[in-house]
Amino acid sequence: MHTVSGRIAKFLGDSHAGFQALILENGQAIHVPPDCAGSVLTLVRVGSHIGVEGVFHPVSDDSTGGFWEPAVIVNFDCHRSLRFPTPNHKEAPGVLAECTTPHSSASLAPNRTPCERSEAVTVIGQSFDCLHRVQAIVAYLHIMKRDVPGIGQLLDEAKHTYEQSLERFQNGNVAAAREFAAASAGLSRVVEILISRTLRSDSGLPSLVPPPPDLYSRSGDCSQVEADLEEAEFLLARIHWLLEHGTLPLEERTQVRRIASWGDALFKQARQSYQQVSVPDAVELAQAALAGAHSAEHVCRKWYVTPELRA
Repeated sequence: MHTVSGRIAKFLGDSHAGFQALILENGQAIHVPPDCAGSVLTLVRVGSHIGVEGVFHPVSDDSTGGFWEPAVIVNFDCHRSLRFPTPNHKEAPGVLAECTTPHSSASLAPNRTPCERSEAVTVIGQSFDCLHRVQAIVAYLHIMKRDVPGIGQLLDEAKHTYEQSLERFQNGNVAAAREFAAASAGLSRVVEILISRTLRSDSGLPSLVPPPPDLYSRSGDCSQVEADLEEAEFLLARIHWLLEHGTLPLEERTQVRRIASWGDALFKQARQSYQQVSVPDAVELAQAALAGAHSAEHVCRKWYVTPELRA
């Protein structure tokens, strides 16, 4: 067994067979069996810093080309791992050491520790703060007799995912609690961005303070817009793949599809603004689309990474 590490540069594959490999920035290829693609997609994305333990298979005598057959993939960014059967395992290739369906005891998450519980508490607290900040802004809108179309459903979903987080935490499922709390915080962020856009677009409303010095330079950074759009597009594609090919229960699938639909709509608006060279609008809309996509991803991930959710 040997190890390799690096950041994921891209996923290699096609639209029919899904993806077959992770390509690192250093050019190393990590083979992904087709029946493990869904589990891998819940663990990593482009840009994730990963470590791989496994066997390298050269395709030439000088070892300049080849691919890795993984035994373990670790995402250093979120401290989660996915274990495959050791290379040359007697079982069929690409089958996890434990069944990858959500009704098995397989888990991408480590065993619960006091640190994990503390992290969940922190994320839940941040989600709570995000909700209260947004509710204060909504109250201000009510005082100013202003309305922002579409934020009602988003805010209701942010509250709902927060309540789901508390329920999971009280039941001892801290991993799922953290995912739901992160989903709630992301939805609150979407609401905040949409409200902020509305307030700034109305010259009749009072401005409490002038914008920060670097606001316009950030807005003019086209490369950041492109990066956010690329990441949002990838996340949304991954979520739709899981909705079609994954094993989420009906309730979770409906919830993820609802959240993802908001991310899709924001992504289309962001791309349209960028194509029309309205970069400041594209910046905010791309950030909102990315926050919405991450929220849907968290609701997906809490199912796949937590064995406590088994029926």
